[in-house]
Amino acid sequence: MSYDIEHFVKWIRANDLTPILSIHSDDLELLTHLDLSKRNLKDLPESIGILKNLSVLKLSNNKLRKLPKAIGELKNLRNLQCENNLIEELPTEIGNLSNLMILNLNVNRLNPDYAIGKFQSKQTYYKI
Repeated sequence: MSYDIEHFVKWIRANDLTPILSIHSDDLELLTHLDLSKRNLKDLPESIGILKNLSVLKLSNNKLRKLPKAIGELKNLRNLQCENNLIEELPTEIGNLSNLMILNLNVNRLNPDYAIGKFQSKQTYYKI
């Protein structure tokens, strides 16, 4: 797990996010809300899975083409905002987000039928 934290910290630094995001492992492990909107991000690292306590993740208005498979490890995630990106498909692991209540994928490149199929059995509000 320490490798993942080190990798995530490198990603934070590489994307110039240190002004808004702590690089201390204790802080990262306790983080519940993270707003990375309007940061010109092109990717998210697989090491995002270290944020086990995250309940709100805002990734709107970036240049993301995909979400990492590790997004499915964020079991406490209740609200995922990804509108206005370039996302073409979702990882199957996103179906593991059993607590997800809000998913906003509006203004992306997703096939709506494909995206909705990931959540047919869940009580999730999604906007595509």
